[in-house]
Amino acid sequence: MDNGDENKGNDRLVSWKAPDVGWIKVNVDGSRYEANCSTAIGGVLRDCCGNWIAGFANSFGFTTIVTAEVRAIRDGLSLAQLLGYKKVEVESDSQVAVQLICQLDTENHPLDNLLRECRQLLKNNGEYTINHIFREANVVADAMAKKGHAMFGGEELFSSPPTDIVHLVEGDIAGIQYARPG
Repeated sequence: MDNGDENKGNDRLVSWKAPDVGWIKVNVDGSRYEANCSTAIGGVLRDCCGNWIAGFANSFGFTTIVTAEVRAIRDGLSLAQLLGYKKVEVESDSQVAVQLICQLDTENHPLDNLLRECRQLLKNNGEYTINHIFREANVVADAMAKKGHAMFGGEELFSSPPTDIVHLVEGDIAGIQYARPG
């Protein structure tokens, strides 16, 4: 598991890392507004140079944050499969969601069907990795998930980065590092 971090004193410097040549990276995130309990998801697919391939955002109304995080992984994998990618690296800042998908026996878990769907999509994509990363290395997916709150139940696909997050995408490509308290 690569968290994209480097130790500096008590803090870690964390940054997004591009996938290897021939692979794409799918970064996803779930978001929950506590004030009204609404959840949303978002994600982005990028190539080995960090270039935007596609993005998505969606609102789900009222559900748990873990459900939103797993749905984000599912939707990111579905989009990668739809676009025909066979070497896919998935990153989520939800350690719980990643662990649940990697866990083989979730038959008694309330999200079992959704988890099985994620596992099947991973297999369908050919070669894959799925990793937990720190949220500081997932800023673009986080911004896309926050956009999802405005979707009101309809998924939106983005063929290019929304103008308000272009700077975050460019920052990832440039290797901008964010401090994570150690």
